[in-house]
Amino acid sequence: MKSLLKILLTLIILNSLCLSCHKYPKDPFISFRKPDKRLEASTWQFTSYQINGVEHSHDFDSLLAPNTLTNCYLIMVDNSAIYSYYISRSSDNLYSLADNGTWHLSYDNKTIQFYSSANGVNFNNFYVQLFKSTITGSITWTTPAFNIVELYGKHLHISNNGVDIYFKKI
Repeated sequence: MKSLLKILLTLIILNSLCLSCHKYPKDPFISFRKPDKRLEASTWQFTSYQINGVEHSHDFDSLLAPNTLTNCYLIMVDNSAIYSYYISRSSDNLYSLADNGTWHLSYDNKTIQFYSSANGVNFNNFYVQLFKSTITGSITWTTPAFNIVELYGKHLHISNNGVDIYFKKI
């Protein structure tokens, strides 16, 4: 009976340790894949764009017409030396891969930044609105670091200063 109690107590302690080891606030459990591996070579569909809890996906309608933001995909690419991304809508590319940018995870994998390398006016407007970036010079971009709130299963939620962007992996 004592050995059964010890085993049960050990299992309860191990279970509580595992549940407390998740990396992001909304992640329900520990993942054995590194965050960069969960992000790279994957396609994420925009599901919601909120500012202070209010839906603002429609703010992009004029730039993305006839589609909306929720018709668009963020495609994360691993080029071995650098992580890049591009955005497409439905089946046709909204912008070419060369005109998009790079993404970077922080050392502790808690934040992600998206950098633009685009020259097109439409993409710059979209990029600035989407990531709340500022242009500080003719080429210099100031890009906020988004906190990763959830990166688990098929869900990605990033947040910065009241802006929350939600994705689902497809």
